[in-house]
Amino acid sequence: MEPSVVPLFPLPNVVLFPHMLLPLYIFEPRYRALTRDALAGDGQIAMGLLQPGWEEDYQGNPPVYDIAGLGRVLQHTELPDGRFHLMLVGIARVRLVEIVRETPYRSARVEIVPDVVRQGREGELEGMRRSLVARFGPALGSLVGHGFEGVPLPVILDVLASTLVGDPRERQLLMESADVEERCGLLAQMLGPPRRGPAEPSAN
Repeated sequence: MEPSVVPLFPLPNVVLFPHMLLPLYIFEPRYRALTRDALAGDGQIAMGLLQPGWEEDYQGNPPVYDIAGLGRVLQHTELPDGRFHLMLVGIARVRLVEIVRETPYRSARVEIVPDVVRQGREGELEGMRRSLVARFGPALGSLVGHGFEGVPLPVILDVLASTLVGDPRERQLLMESADVEERCGLLAQMLGPPRRGPAEPSAN
């Protein structure tokens, strides 16, 4: 499939994972224009994370990481003064192949980055999925509507990353990991080992 061109909305602290919702308040003139153009088209917007040092050139076009989250507008409200409230849903990881437009906002040619499952590792991945369901399903399973049971491992990983990982750079590392097993290992390192319950009281 040929890479498609979508508007690029880079922010310093936002990583949009597939399957997740992102509310946005649009007030800068260039991103109001981006929003109007996206709504006039297919409603897709690529959310990119700005690289460190962006503060020096925020009003220009500071560097963005190559892997971004592709979102689609689910809901929008235009305010009387031209600002917008948006709700995006993440639909895919994408690679920014080429910046094709710089002003008034950036547009990028993007290609989908599919999940990679190594051949012969299906059993190990199912074990990882069951472990995550047991650890996090009771608390976070409602985020996918019906608990984590039956939910594919890549979806579980994206839900957990979006919900439990706060550091933008760590979130970006998880976005950049197309290999599902590698992503699971990274997430496990970031979340740490399961907490044990309170110790049993001594008999003495």
